[in-house]
Amino acid sequence: MFLLATILIILFLLSATFLGFAIILARDVYSHPDGTAEMKKISDPIKEGAQGFFRTQYTTITMLALCLAAIILVSLSLRHAEAGAALSPSTYAMFATAAFLTGGFMSGLSGLVAMALSIRANVRVCAEAANRNYPGALMVAFRGGAFA
Repeated sequence: MFLLATILIILFLLSATFLGFAIILARDVYSHPDGTAEMKKISDPIKEGAQGFFRTQYTTITMLALCLAAIILVSLSLRHAEAGAALSPSTYAMFATAAFLTGGFMSGLSGLVAMALSIRANVRVCAEAANRNYPGALMVAFRGGAFA
């Protein structure tokens, strides 16, 4: 039990560290100018298209995930109880289904956040390059990509 608690603490600390690093990268990307009105005129339709794509894709994925969650819940609930098991099959099925749905939600959320930042990073790279700040443009591109 001690080993499991130690592993969970280490995983939590690593997750918090990498989340902090991602926030630092995002703040740096957002600190750069987002370009002229002409650049925004081009980047706004790209942003709208990406949002429409994600809406369509995530609707389909959500339907598939809910169907799979139902299959997981039913199939694990129908298992025979093992002697000495800490959880009943129905409780285990609920936990497994909740873990599946939580993982899928977090994966989707990270995809949305990464796409939103990368779209905004693109126009900032263009703005830096238009100002002939090539090292700055490269830095925004790398940090926007590292976040995603």
